[in-house]
Amino acid sequence: MNELLLLTPGPVQVPREVLEAGAAPMSHHNAPEFQAVFKPMLQGLRPIFGNDGPILVQNSSGRGAMEASLTNLFSPGDAVAMLVNGRFGLRFAGIARDLGLVVHPVGPEWGYAVSEAAIAETLTQHPEIKGLIGSMCETGTGVMNDLDVIGRMGERFGVITVVDAVSAAAGMPIEMTKRKLDVCFSGIQKCFMCPPGLALIATSDRVWDAIRASKHYRHYFNWVKMREWLELPKARMMGTPPESLVRSLAQAVTMMHAEGLPNVYARHVLLAEAFHAFVHAAGCELVAKEPQYRSHTVSAMLLPPGIKAGDVVQRALKNDNVRLSAGQDTLKESAIRIGHMGPVRPDMLQRGVKALARALAELGMDAKQAQAGVDACARVLARSEQKTAAA
Repeated sequence: MNELLLLTPGPVQVPREVLEAGAAPMSHHNAPEFQAVFKPMLQGLRPIFGNDGPILVQNSSGRGAMEASLTNLFSPGDAVAMLVNGRFGLRFAGIARDLGLVVHPVGPEWGYAVSEAAIAETLTQHPEIKGLIGSMCETGTGVMNDLDVIGRMGERFGVITVVDAVSAAAGMPIEMTKRKLDVCFSGIQKCFMCPPGLALIATSDRVWDAIRASKHYRHYFNWVKMREWLELPKARMMGTPPESLVRSLAQAVTMMHAEGLPNVYARHVLLAEAFHAFVHAAGCELVAKEPQYRSHTVSAMLLPPGIKAGDVVQRALKNDNVRLSAGQDTLKESAIRIGHMGPVRPDMLQRGVKALARALAELGMDAKQAQAGVDACARVLARSEQKTAAA
């Protein structure tokens, strides 16, 4: 049987070179060998986020970065506007409430991006709001919120902007400075092609007065201390750094720059277009209704009536050793999610859609319809190969 192919919305399949980098012998976080890896990695991250302030590396998953962004940017009792057009926006809102913030939710029904008008209405009605917070890519629906809108609204109303880009950074351009975003964070287990365990927090220079002024309790996730440690002659993390993960991330960042960031982003666009072609040719629909707001990194596909997501996931794994993901919350049994991000290449996506089509056909979809989806995906990928060859 083929090696397991992981096409979930994260974690992703880690490239062998990244695994091998993480398996290198330990040195020490003060040793020259570690500094020679750590400092260039920090510089390599900057073009991915496009920020002008420090980039912090935190021992946590993306959820830890959610909490840290709230405790470092705001004080108990502060009001924030939260984009809640998916599960991760709702989770972020829940964390904010747990930390004593006043949350004003903004969001349409799932499947749609949050509109500029809705954000403006909330910020106008509640002038006490100090932050505008949301996910760039809602992993449960494949909806992409508009970073230009978030930055524009932040500047217009004078509020701090915070973007959860866990399933987007390194797969789609962020351009924080250009878009006037204050804080953007990600995990390393998705587009960054690494095992989970680190959060990356990119900041703007202008937001540091607010960070220093926060009255929230913070120790291990204290960004002021993190910055101080990172700017020492021997750059440090809070506590003992996970050297293996740092080495893996350094290798992944090197690989992305070797491919070229414009090429990385173009590959994600191609993979998304090819999978969306599969969905439409198979007679199905995407959860993300607006084409301009569909993520390039993860997609959610609505299943035909009578076919359950859990059964599709099991069949694809049993038949072809391809692991997909079911939907989330109200979409748990009615949608399939596929991650086409990070290390995924056209041949991997093609294998994935073949496994998906086979599972759907076995569970009741017309076999010719399922095959039409596979063929449509292949045509999109072939056109790209022809353009590359011609160039």
